[in-house]
Amino acid sequence: MGGFFWPPRYTMTLAGRLAESSDATVLIAYSERLPHGQGYVIHVEPLALDFSAPVPQQVNAALERVIRACPAQYLWSYNRYKIPRGVDAPATTSQQA
Repeated sequence: MGGFFWPPRYTMTLAGRLAESSDATVLIAYSERLPHGQGYVIHVEPLALDFSAPVPQQVNAALERVIRACPAQYLWSYNRYKIPRGVDAPATTSQQA
Protein backbone atom coordinates (compact mmCIF):
# COMPACT_ATOMS: atom_id res chain seq x y z
CA MET A 1 0.00 0.00 0.00
CA GLY A 2 1.38 3.38 -0.90
CA GLY A 3 0.15 6.92 -0.47
CA PHE A 4 -0.59 8.81 2.69
CA PHE A 5 -0.35 5.89 5.11
CA TRP A 6 2.92 4.42 3.94
CA PRO A 7 5.65 6.60 5.46
CA PRO A 8 7.15 5.09 8.63
CA ARG A 9 5.60 6.67 11.71
CA TYR A 10 5.88 6.56 15.44
CA THR A 11 3.23 4.46 17.13
CA MET A 12 2.23 4.17 20.76
CA THR A 13 3.32 0.81 22.16
CA LEU A 14 1.90 0.98 25.69
CA ALA A 15 -1.57 -0.40 24.85
CA GLY A 16 -0.09 -3.43 23.13
CA ARG A 17 2.35 -4.12 25.95
CA LEU A 18 -0.41 -3.83 28.54
CA ALA A 19 -2.68 -6.13 26.56
CA GLU A 20 0.08 -8.71 26.16
CA SER A 21 0.97 -8.67 29.85
CA SER A 22 -2.60 -8.67 31.16
CA ASP A 23 -4.56 -10.53 28.45
CA ALA A 24 -6.91 -7.52 28.37
CA THR A 25 -9.16 -6.84 25.40
CA VAL A 26 -7.98 -3.86 23.35
CA LEU A 27 -10.72 -1.70 21.88
CA ILE A 28 -10.46 0.71 18.99
CA ALA A 29 -12.98 3.51 18.98
CA TYR A 30 -13.77 6.66 17.05
CA SER A 31 -16.58 9.15 16.96
CA GLU A 32 -18.37 10.19 13.80
CA ARG A 33 -19.90 13.67 13.75
CA LEU A 34 -23.37 13.65 12.26
CA PRO A 35 -24.38 16.39 9.81
CA HIS A 36 -26.18 19.57 10.83
CA GLY A 37 -25.29 19.29 14.54
CA GLN A 38 -27.33 16.11 15.00
CA GLY A 39 -24.79 14.63 17.41
CA TYR A 40 -22.32 11.78 17.17
CA VAL A 41 -22.16 8.07 16.56
CA ILE A 42 -19.53 6.28 18.64
CA HIS A 43 -17.95 3.25 16.95
CA VAL A 44 -16.22 0.73 19.25
CA GLU A 45 -14.86 -2.68 18.35
CA PRO A 46 -12.33 -5.13 19.74
CA LEU A 47 -8.88 -5.06 18.20
CA ALA A 48 -7.64 -8.64 18.00
CA LEU A 49 -3.87 -8.46 18.36
CA ASP A 50 -1.52 -11.22 17.24
CA PHE A 51 1.42 -11.00 19.65
CA SER A 52 3.60 -13.11 17.36
CA ALA A 53 3.56 -10.19 14.86
CA PRO A 54 4.67 -6.57 15.40
CA VAL A 55 1.89 -4.91 17.43
CA PRO A 56 2.64 -1.33 16.26
CA GLN A 57 1.99 -2.38 12.65
CA GLN A 58 -1.34 -3.91 13.69
CA VAL A 59 -2.29 -0.72 15.54
CA ASN A 60 -1.35 1.37 12.50
CA ALA A 61 -3.43 -0.87 10.21
CA ALA A 62 -6.45 -0.51 12.52
CA LEU A 63 -5.99 3.25 12.71
CA GLU A 64 -5.75 3.47 8.93
CA ARG A 65 -8.98 1.45 8.62
CA VAL A 66 -10.95 3.79 10.89
CA ILE A 67 -9.49 6.89 9.21
CA ARG A 68 -10.57 5.50 5.84
CA ALA A 69 -14.09 5.00 7.24
CA CYS A 70 -14.44 8.77 7.92
CA PRO A 71 -11.42 10.54 6.38
CA ALA A 72 -13.01 13.99 6.48
CA GLN A 73 -13.23 13.73 10.26
CA TYR A 74 -9.62 12.77 10.98
CA LEU A 75 -7.43 15.43 12.63
CA TRP A 76 -5.08 15.75 9.64
CA SER A 77 -2.89 18.34 11.36
CA TYR A 78 -1.62 15.72 13.83
CA ASN A 79 1.96 15.06 12.75
CA ARG A 80 2.61 11.32 13.14
CA TYR A 81 5.62 11.58 10.84
CA LYS A 82 7.83 14.04 12.73
CA ILE A 83 11.19 12.87 14.00
CA PRO A 84 11.83 13.90 17.62
CA ARG A 85 15.15 15.58 18.32
CA GLY A 86 17.83 13.04 19.22
CA VAL A 87 15.91 10.05 17.82
CA ASP A 88 16.84 8.09 14.71
CA ALA A 89 14.29 8.09 11.90
CA PRO A 90 12.28 4.86 11.51
CA ALA A 91 13.48 2.38 8.87
CA THR A 92 12.11 2.98 5.38
CA THR A 93 13.00 -0.35 3.80
CA SER A 94 9.49 -1.83 3.65
CA GLN A 95 5.95 -0.61 3.45
CA GLN A 96 3.59 -1.28 6.32
CA ALA A 97 0.59 -3.48 5.50
